Amino acid sequence: MVGFGGFLGAISRYAVALLLTSNGFPWATLLVNVLGCIAIASLSFSKDPLPPNILLFLIPGFLGAFTTFSAFGLETIRLIQAEQWALAALNIFLNLFLGLVSIFLVYRFLLIGDSP
Repeated sequence: MVGFGGFLGAISRYAVALLLTSNGFPWATLLVNVLGCIAIASLSFSKDPLPPNILLFLIPGFLGAFTTFSAFGLETIRLIQAEQWALAALNIFLNLFLGLVSIFLVYRFLLIGDSP
């Protein structure tokens, strides 16, 4: 289940990268990281959890391959190497801030569940 989910997640991640060509800022990576945070929060805080095998497919499988925190790190280093300090700082801030805010908003306003 994890491997099949990973296969589909990796293909989906690549498709997003092809659709969002970069103009100097890694928008595709930001998008998949924020979407991944929303998805993992929705799955993790759901009041009606999915069966364990489906969660294996989705969380470590699909989302593990779809989100690209390692790509985020590499792209940030490349921006630093190119001395694009403002873009590097913006990339770090947006990935971390929007990821955390996404999880909080899903938990607080969409799922309105008990505290994790």
